[in-house]
Amino acid sequence: MLYLDSSGGGWGPILMPAFVATGSNPRKAVGTVEFTEPIISVATFVTFGLIIGFESFLWSIVLPMVIGGIILSPVAAYVCSKIPRRLLGILVGL
Repeated sequence: MLYLDSSGGGWGPILMPAFVATGSNPRKAVGTVEFTEPIISVATFVTFGLIIGFESFLWSIVLPMVIGGIILSPVAAYVCSKIPRRLLGILVGL
């Protein structure tokens, strides 16, 4: 599960709806998660690298995920700024 969290597979889908369900503005929820995901990913990447060795990584999978995250984080922020708050809350919930 920790690997999924570090790659973004568990962090966003769990936290965003939790933030929205507790009354947070959906834009702030998405922004907070999008801001913290790279920090969590880097920390986990370094930890796994030091524990199991960087040579154990499947770089053909890791690099495209990193590049995609770098490209799509600003896109997600822009899209969230254009979607109405209520619709964004519904989309996050789905």
